Amino acid sequence: MKFLTGLLVVLLVVSAPGIAVGADATAWSVLHNQTAELCRQGRYQEAAVVGEEAVQTATAFGPLDPKLAVSLFDLAEIHSVLGRYRSAGDLYQKSLELRKNIFGPKHPAVGLTLIGLASLRDLQGRYGEAENLYREARAIYEEILSPDHPQRINLLNQLGWFYLSRERFADAQAIFEDLMRIAKDGPNPDPRLMIESLSGRAEICMRRGDYHQAIEILRRALTMAERAFGLEDRDVASVLTNLAGVYQLRDDFEKAEPAYRRAYNIYCKIFGPDHPLLAGIQFNLGKLADARADYKAAEECFQKALGIITKAYGADHPEAAECLWRMADTKWKMGDRDRAASFYQKALAIREKAWGMEHPPVMDSLLNLALILQGMGKYDAAEGLYLKALAAREKTLGPGDPRLAELYNNLAGLYASINKPDAAEEYYRRALAIVSKRFGENSPETLTILENMALFYREQEFYLMAEVVYLRILQIKNEIMPEDARELTATMLKLARVFKSSQKRDRAKKMYRRGIDFLKENRSPDDLSLKPFLWELADLYFWEGDYENAEALYRWLILVIDNSNDPQKEELVEVLTRMAVIYGDLGRINETKAVTERIERINLSLK
Repeated sequence: MKFLTGLLVVLLVVSAPGIAVGADATAWSVLHNQTAELCRQGRYQEAAVVGEEAVQTATAFGPLDPKLAVSLFDLAEIHSVLGRYRSAGDLYQKSLELRKNIFGPKHPAVGLTLIGLASLRDLQGRYGEAENLYREARAIYEEILSPDHPQRINLLNQLGWFYLSRERFADAQAIFEDLMRIAKDGPNPDPRLMIESLSGRAEICMRRGDYHQAIEILRRALTMAERAFGLEDRDVASVLTNLAGVYQLRDDFEKAEPAYRRAYNIYCKIFGPDHPLLAGIQFNLGKLADARADYKAAEECFQKALGIITKAYGADHPEAAECLWRMADTKWKMGDRDRAASFYQKALAIREKAWGMEHPPVMDSLLNLALILQGMGKYDAAEGLYLKALAAREKTLGPGDPRLAELYNNLAGLYASINKPDAAEEYYRRALAIVSKRFGENSPETLTILENMALFYREQEFYLMAEVVYLRILQIKNEIMPEDARELTATMLKLARVFKSSQKRDRAKKMYRRGIDFLKENRSPDDLSLKPFLWELADLYFWEGDYENAEALYRWLILVIDNSNDPQKEELVEVLTRMAVIYGDLGRINETKAVTERIERINLSLK
């Protein structure tokens, strides 16, 4: 959630010489204060209306009156929170130009506007621009403000969180440590700043996977907040929310939920039931319920969060899209695929409108929705989304970017499904070229593409190509995972089946034997993973009339099935029927009778 930096600090309203004051100035002041109060309550759509009126009122004072710059900045902040990023950018730029004209290029008001614009660019995914704007503001503040000035501290805090979001943990850590020194060493220690610094350091630990350390830091921050401000302060609620988030990542739901609910009650008491902060907690409670597979409860939480966000920000806000996406996930898990697809499409439309096609979350949303539609058999719609994402990614990413390989791989799978083998093969080859170069010939990423290519060739009955690719896969797996029986034998089995399908029976038998020998060495003789090897090799011998080899393998197969935890009786009947044929053809009457009687007993038990 983006914090309103401008509306919650000391107002930078300085009347220029010769500007008339009176009733209009009083009216503007009322509108300005009303805007700030509506924002404090989370009523941003109403604040936008009042903010527009404040801009119109301030315009009457002329272009060199600071009131207009202030109102433009206030409205830019509100539009940014509402997800109206284009208009927010225009408003920030107008405010910045006015403030530079009024105060000169090195003034706190100029720095404040640069920070607002930087925060907007961050939200838009324009991270390079955001960092440059933060640096420009920092240079101004360091020249004209003392190290402990509130605006300079606010900038450092925002910059620390910006670096953290970009996973520049060392830069973020240095800033949060600076903030802690300022908070502790000043003439009046600032517990709120200490808590903010601790929260930042905890976030770094969390993102690095050190959940234990993150929890310890947040518990320290919680104790500090409770002692300094009481049990029902907004900082207490903020720390509780962060602490619950770490518990949630550890799957410690029994601790996460009470922390979320306590934070919810505090925020509700301070701000009322419709504040956007409550939407965030409802959203996280929904994720908790989803993790427990309580999809109905999850959907209710996401619906409540959506209601709050829609009321505060409007139906087209990116956070509304996040709620819709989660609701779609729950609908999908509940089996309501049509409703899920509808929610996914609504969420995508909102994100595309807010951020544009080339923003990373929009491209990710396109891919996810395309996969979902593909899974539903809506191939034309899926293809359209894939191609849309492809155009955006090829425009914004370098030719060797792994995210392009992911998209090529997905497109190849789609074309394979709709019987466009030439297109499928071309995209698989493009994906393979990228991952092989980026990650190496023997990397897991390369293996994934090769596995998909091999399956494609096999399904298209291009057995020679499938054979070549499976042999390469087996070679790579032997090099990077020589003791992984599951992975190695899975490839051996696929390769044996390719040999069998292409009538290379001797090579198929050798590969089946290789898999059996490997499993004998690494698993027990009755391990279930032996079953397909034994069965398929035995069938090869059976249909060739090589009853000696077939019988030995079928006997072994029966042992494997009998000793499994859940013997499949239908499978036993099928194998025993083969054995009865062998014994009958060989004139082994007693054995034929014994096998036939066992088949009858199994069939009776199945009835």
